Amino acid sequence: MRITFIGAGLMGTGMALNLAREHEVEVILHRNREPESRLRDGGVSIAAEARTSAATADAVFLCLPNADVVRAVVDDLSPALRPGTLVVDTTTSLPKATRDIAATLADRDVAFIDAPVTGIPVNAENGDLVSMVGATGEAFSKVKPLLGLTSKAVHHFGPPGAGHAAKLINNFITQGQAALTIEAMRRCEAVGIDRDQMVEVISNSGSRSGTFMMIMPSVVAGSYDGLQFSLANAIKDVRYVESMFESSGAPSDLSSELVRFFTAQLDGYAPETHIPALLKPKP
Repeated sequence: MRITFIGAGLMGTGMALNLAREHEVEVILHRNREPESRLRDGGVSIAAEARTSAATADAVFLCLPNADVVRAVVDDLSPALRPGTLVVDTTTSLPKATRDIAATLADRDVAFIDAPVTGIPVNAENGDLVSMVGATGEAFSKVKPLLGLTSKAVHHFGPPGAGHAAKLINNFITQGQAALTIEAMRRCEAVGIDRDQMVEVISNSGSRSGTFMMIMPSVVAGSYDGLQFSLANAIKDVRYVESMFESSGAPSDLSSELVRFFTAQLDGYAPETHIPALLKPKP
């Protein structure tokens, strides 16, 4: 199978390399050329232009910043896509946008599949992400072997949009845990508690979580690199969660509070700041 991959960043590079273990993969690079040598060494070709590459692809993978970029890229590619092409969106995106794109492409016999993932760059490199998929049954049967190269588990949640809804539920919990961790750890000194000792206690208690363990050991070590996830992405995710809940008739006060919390961090921290670095003193 011939695959075009658009968006080879922190997560996409590892995914593209794993797909290339069994398939012919072309990657589109834009501003970030840093992964180019690793991709070439892994048997991945670099294409100059997305539409030209996608025109002969059997599957097009997207790993992009947000729903607006996904829509713009799909709008650009759409005239070139052949009937039967699979478009696989691994972006964390809005379910409604996904459903709209899927309906439009279905008229041209192109399957739009949402397959966002959980994990961090090392999981992408190792091929042990977890994929949450929204697709028709027929499209899922075609894409599952591909996702099996990037993920240790592949879950089909329902029709297009369902994968992105599942991812936002996951990220609602993840960003909630991150916010609680930041708020609590910032206040240890104020209440007379040694923060590093508290981290050791939590690491061995019921309040331990995967998110806590990605944030705090690196904070204690002084590297602040345990969770390579930016403040800008956290804000995007919780805004998407808030929007999904509201449009579904099930608004959440907590999602709105998370939007407020993360947006407030921009007063002192740059959008590209990784979440653990919110525990550094403000610059």
